[in-house]
Amino acid sequence: MDYARILEDLIQKNESVYKIELLFDEMADFKSATAAKIFKELKNMYEIIFTIPDLNSEDLDENRCDYRFFLKGEVDLHNLKDFMDGLIESESGIDTFFIQEVLMEDIKQAVGDDSIGHTLPESKIAGDSSLPGWEAVEKEGINSVRIDIGKLDILSNLAAELVACKAQIAQVLTSLKRFRNTDKALRPVIEHFEKGVFRLERLSFDLQEQVTQLRMFPLKTIFRKIPRIVRELAARCGKEVELVIKGEDTELDKVVLEQISDPLVHLIRNCVDHGIETGEERISKGKPPKGRIRINAYTEGDIVYIEVEDDGKGIDIEKIKEKVIENGLAAEEDVEQMNKEEIIDYIFRPSFSTSEEVNEVSGRGVGMDVVRRNISLVKGDIRVESKKDCGTKFILQIPLTVAIIKSLLVSVNGSVYLLPIDRVIETFKTTEKDIKRINGNRILSWNGDVVPVFDLGEMLGLDEKGDEAKGLYAVIIQHRSSKVGITVNRLLGEIEAVVKPLDKYIGLIEGIMGATVLGDGKIVLILEPVGLIDRAAG
Repeated sequence: MDYARILEDLIQKNESVYKIELLFDEMADFKSATAAKIFKELKNMYEIIFTIPDLNSEDLDENRCDYRFFLKGEVDLHNLKDFMDGLIESESGIDTFFIQEVLMEDIKQAVGDDSIGHTLPESKIAGDSSLPGWEAVEKEGINSVRIDIGKLDILSNLAAELVACKAQIAQVLTSLKRFRNTDKALRPVIEHFEKGVFRLERLSFDLQEQVTQLRMFPLKTIFRKIPRIVRELAARCGKEVELVIKGEDTELDKVVLEQISDPLVHLIRNCVDHGIETGEERISKGKPPKGRIRINAYTEGDIVYIEVEDDGKGIDIEKIKEKVIENGLAAEEDVEQMNKEEIIDYIFRPSFSTSEEVNEVSGRGVGMDVVRRNISLVKGDIRVESKKDCGTKFILQIPLTVAIIKSLLVSVNGSVYLLPIDRVIETFKTTEKDIKRINGNRILSWNGDVVPVFDLGEMLGLDEKGDEAKGLYAVIIQHRSSKVGITVNRLLGEIEAVVKPLDKYIGLIEGIMGATVLGDGKIVLILEPVGLIDRAAG
């Protein structure tokens, strides 16, 4: 039985297909027996197509923690959820469960690694064997080994060093190319060397990709605790909340995964306590009494997006304005000139809270600043979209890995630094005449808009050196919801930088991501522009 093929055939025939995924505690006993018991109860109520793994098999891995049941037909999700709640309430060892309608684009994630090479004899299929693709084929096994994360760290470091070595060799090649036309005897040697460098570049890239994949873990490892948190918190707040999770098979680097766990919990608590209204409030607004929180994770390129959205009251912009003025964070006339995004950004300030009373859930002013700080530690970002009485959406942007980043090499006052490319919007040559001053602040006109400008040399406390200071380039940076300019003397090109953390040696410094070694052996700092701008503006 080809799992993916069966689901595809059913969906093409306009059949509704649903997946229930059970997640067990790793230390739980009798996982397969408990899953088989739940399978038997489900089978009495619903039409089950198949299970992963096959619960009719006599060869089950007792260490497996996830069991998936695939149903077809018209299903009332609320009734199914209530039925599952009743089933697992009396069972021990089950962390949580997910229910998801399987669409065509979800098939690969729904069946996971079992989509390839996993088949079952026809006699064991729990469904209609007349469907196309249900032919009996021999079951194949998968070989796997467990690797200590420490060994993976060593392998990652070696792969990163290879990338740095490749950059050094590429720089040597660049120097040799100058002699290609002047020394005919060297030409074939240089061309042969060039082919070797290109091959090394391809192999080092492939190796880095494979090592990165080895470090990837699905988000379900942190999502599994969220339903329980929502249930307990909603009961404590006297609210009804429904949780919908999608994209739990999206993968992230293990280190990054651990770092975003607490911020995600902060956001969920915020949605339940601040976002979702009580049943009476929701009914008065024409909403259903039960609130809804959606978590959606997906990957685009090298970035993982995690969206946490509620359909609650939204963020009260006027209330934030009052608190900003009341706490002396900005003058009233300045606040009135701010746009919505700039106002919302104040919720991430330390000790900022709009709660009138402090309780054990919120109002302590220690939530959203922690969220932003932890996300910035993994080079991520967070955006907020909100509409009054419609809800709020938090969008987390997390890089797949933080070991190697594409960077812009710049020079200022005789020193060289790196800026992450993903923060750079545009670069262009400018002059001091183009930069104006208003109330002591430097501004620059860019694409019909006015952006604040900071001199990188001044931000880093550098003295001007030589004639280099005569050159001036503007680097437009994405600073949360705003655009900010940074001026440098020269742009030296783009490189892939191997990030070497410095926190073990000098601690965490706002505005500095780490260091790297260039192809010529020079050590340079990798700057974190958002933190650097925050420090300069503060």
